[in-house]
Amino acid sequence: MTNQYPDADINYKARLEKKLCLAKETPEPEFDLSDCQLKDVPSGVFVMCRVLRKEKLLLNRNKLRTLNGGGLLGDLTLLQILDLRWNNLRKLPENLSVLQNLRELMVSHNQLESLPSSINRMRNLELLDVSHNNLTEINPINCMSHLRILNIAANPKLFTLPNELATCDSLVDIVLSNEIITHPPANVLELGTLQILNFLTTGEVDMNAQPQRIPWQDSPVLVSEEFGAVNDTKFEYTKFANQKFIEHEQLETNSQLEAQLYLKQQKRNQEFLEQLLQQQNQNDDLVNKLQQEKDSQRNKLIDDILEAERNASLVVENLLNLKNEPDPTLLELEHREQQILLEQLHIQHDDLRKQEVLSAMSNILAAEAKKIENYQDQRDITTRNILNNEHETNLLLSNMFANNDRDRTEVVIKIMQDEDLQKSAVVTLIAGNDARTWGLMEQMRIVESQLAAMTCYEIERKKLTADEQLNEQSSQRLNLTCILIDLMEQQESRRKQLFDTLIDIEQQNKFQQEDFWLLQYQKLIDSRPADLSVSANSVDPALGYNFLVNGVVHCLPFLSKIWHTKGKDLASITDDDLSSAGISKAIDRSNILLSIKQFLDMDRPVTASSSIKQSDSVADVDVQQPTIAKDDMQKGELLAECVICMENSCQIIFLPCGHMCCCLNCHNDVQLCPMCRSEIDRRIKVIQP
Repeated sequence: MTNQYPDADINYKARLEKKLCLAKETPEPEFDLSDCQLKDVPSGVFVMCRVLRKEKLLLNRNKLRTLNGGGLLGDLTLLQILDLRWNNLRKLPENLSVLQNLRELMVSHNQLESLPSSINRMRNLELLDVSHNNLTEINPINCMSHLRILNIAANPKLFTLPNELATCDSLVDIVLSNEIITHPPANVLELGTLQILNFLTTGEVDMNAQPQRIPWQDSPVLVSEEFGAVNDTKFEYTKFANQKFIEHEQLETNSQLEAQLYLKQQKRNQEFLEQLLQQQNQNDDLVNKLQQEKDSQRNKLIDDILEAERNASLVVENLLNLKNEPDPTLLELEHREQQILLEQLHIQHDDLRKQEVLSAMSNILAAEAKKIENYQDQRDITTRNILNNEHETNLLLSNMFANNDRDRTEVVIKIMQDEDLQKSAVVTLIAGNDARTWGLMEQMRIVESQLAAMTCYEIERKKLTADEQLNEQSSQRLNLTCILIDLMEQQESRRKQLFDTLIDIEQQNKFQQEDFWLLQYQKLIDSRPADLSVSANSVDPALGYNFLVNGVVHCLPFLSKIWHTKGKDLASITDDDLSSAGISKAIDRSNILLSIKQFLDMDRPVTASSSIKQSDSVADVDVQQPTIAKDDMQKGELLAECVICMENSCQIIFLPCGHMCCCLNCHNDVQLCPMCRSEIDRRIKVIQP
């Protein structure tokens, strides 16, 4: 036995600090705070066990009286071994059952008087050592399917083993003191654990059974130290438990006897449960009966009290009448005078009420008249103000229109005089109506919407801590980034082509024709179809996404003739219409019709003017189809907030990673992508945020 008294030569505080440091630094699953003279568990120990993922907590050989100081027991869910031997514990926490993974609980050499009722909920407990305590009963130990070894030795007040102990199906060994236990009898205890459980189940004893040999009865160490010394050498104890289990399996060679015992046990359990249920019903009936009797007695008592009060009132009234008997004549006169006074009071009250009503009506009429006067005055003032404001507004509009006409006239004169301005107007018109430029812009906008959707999808995945698809999404995002860069290079190439076209047009003006650029501008205006507007608009995002997924985005320029037909709905487009528009491949026509059908199924407006706006031409650039759901694409178009300021919407795409996660105000302050921490080589503002 280790001395429980503190040694003056040992610095227990330094020992505690050292063990805490070792527990934090070592990767071993053991948290050892034994022999530190602790009166309370240090604060935060349970949390450290959860954070450091400790599976074994040693608090033996201290002076603990409770486990409340260490924190919440819910933080010890990973614990498998808990050693509380050689302490001053009088009871265990009622919520000890939260330690669902605990396999070994050792609380020997304490002062326990009872076990918590919830201990039978510790389904994975295999070893329970409660020896050398003051237990009087062990009824809570029942229905513990994994319990194999139970040590209840040296409990001087524990005389009886409950029948519920037989419900522990895996129990292979019970360590007890034969000289203390009176039930089961001594001859049963000598036969071993199997016969003890049989006796607790059936109440019968197999006299032909051979006594079960218990190895530790021959060991002087186990006799002197009981089960506590075994727990000090964990390896030997585990080896011994395994040998015990093997011997037990060898003893159960008769399967028929085992089946009979099991049936008897089940029958006895059923009878026990039925008895409990019957007893509970009887107790409920008895309680209800007692409650009804108490209610009836209380009601009877109340009635008796009320009856006594009424009788007392009658007696007092009779006594007063007998003592002061008034004259009937005087009573009649007094009654008449009271009636006259009451009539006068009623008349006065009615007069006062009429005066109050008349006064209130006069006040209301005066207030209404004053409100009408104020309303008329306010209406006149408002009318005058409105007229003045209207006059001023008319003057401002007249001046604005005059200034606008004057400015427009000046601009026209300036354009007619300045050849550079004329050239700029032609450039603007060509760039605004160039089919290939529009097609590149549309494809860039679709790719940007896909990148936005993928960024939003990745943010949601990170919030849900679901990383299994991030690698696949990352490769798709990089592919889209490469496509976007290629489209930008094509757009730059197209700009150079337009610039070369302007140079060729300028070289054609060999004779320096007057108003050459104005004439070119007028020719472009006259050659354009009447249904087209000057400004180029975009394809509906959902329909563009369907064209992209079905691989027909390159056919959009051929559909311009159909979409610009007035009154032409998407629902009425047929295969012949597509063929007449110039689409020769049957697979392209079928995919276009499929894309339109998917778009119409989204419960969106179906007119061509509301779904497809101005579109001249789209360059024949194949875009790899990303595997993002349409809901995510629409979510990307309504992009989430900037991940830095959390206020503005994201409008900047970082290259080469392809993340779209910053707004216009925040992107200049970052050098690395906030999503993937990669270096930023280029920043692109989205065409359509």
